[in-house]
Amino acid sequence: MKTRNRRIAAAVLGLALLLSFLPVLPVMAANDYPYQDMTYGRYLPEDLDPWRFYFRECTSFVAWRLNNDNGLDFDNFYGGIQWGNAREWRAAAEALGIRVDNEPAVGAVYWQDANFHCSASGHVAWVKALNGDGTVVIEHYAGGSYQERSTPISYASAFIHIGDLEDGAPVPEPEAEASPESETEPRPAPEGEGTALFPRLDRIAAFADVPEDAWYASAVADVFAFGLMQGDGAGRFLPEGKVTVAEAVVMAARIHRSYAGGGDFSPAEGGEWYLPFLEYALSHEIADLDTIGRDLTRTATRAQFAQILAAALPDEALEAINEVPDGSIPDVDASDAFAGAVYKLYRAGVLTGGSGGFFLPDSEITRAETAAIISRMADSAARVKV
Repeated sequence: MKTRNRRIAAAVLGLALLLSFLPVLPVMAANDYPYQDMTYGRYLPEDLDPWRFYFRECTSFVAWRLNNDNGLDFDNFYGGIQWGNAREWRAAAEALGIRVDNEPAVGAVYWQDANFHCSASGHVAWVKALNGDGTVVIEHYAGGSYQERSTPISYASAFIHIGDLEDGAPVPEPEAEASPESETEPRPAPEGEGTALFPRLDRIAAFADVPEDAWYASAVADVFAFGLMQGDGAGRFLPEGKVTVAEAVVMAARIHRSYAGGGDFSPAEGGEWYLPFLEYALSHEIADLDTIGRDLTRTATRAQFAQILAAALPDEALEAINEVPDGSIPDVDASDAFAGAVYKLYRAGVLTGGSGGFFLPDSEITRAETAAIISRMADSAARVKV
């Protein structure tokens, strides 16, 4: 009998030791995330949720929980800072003075840094409950699928306390300092920059295909110095090349963010290279899907380019210097969706039109023409008085 009891005890001990080394498994739970049937992993504009994250990503699910359960008005630009991939959430929170520590709380964000028990993009989850035994119950999306599971507190790099739940109610969120990106009033030109709306970078354009006497040479030098246009990486600017809708969105986003005093954009993690710029443009109402369409790789028309660009700066930065009466541009009808943008840029001296006063809204725009227009956006001294 004693031998049998010893065997049972040994078996129980062995099973306990085995279970302690097994991974934490998810448990079945109700999933009330409203976008669980949306397409996962395409990273197209139509796959962005209302909070400007991609459907069924961990960031989208946590944004849903923070809005629905914590009562926060949280999105990818909460506090005027882009939160981006999960691995960037800690830096965004700390920049806003939001508490980040190793103390879990119900309603807090369970944050994992890049490659810390997760992928290179990092990971976020929502803390549902504290177990009191060194583990927490988290809800999250991983690989496009929902999970609820208990996991060790030590598996989190940190906990972000954006607006924890206390006795079932949201804790008042801290007031974040205003971000430069949220400014609506025009900034004065930096000292020494004269009429330029934002600083030039310390670099000089030297493109093999831009002759010094070309009509667009000074414009190319300006947009390169402002960091608004680049070359092809092989020493060429490609002045006769066409501009895609994606490139137009990127330029407009750079203008808007530079004017607001923001920094450069983080590279895209997966998906198309222009996605960080597109997310920024959509969230700041620089562009909308009706204007840009679904295929951003196609060549932009002059009308599309004008619509996107006109929204990149506030009215105060595009003051009228020309009298251009409504109806005076022969091929721009007042009923056209782009008419307001075109007349605004004509009056500001940013657009000048072609032969005979025609705007040619359906024609494609070259990179040389784009450089001239962008340089006038960036520096009011380059604008044309007619």
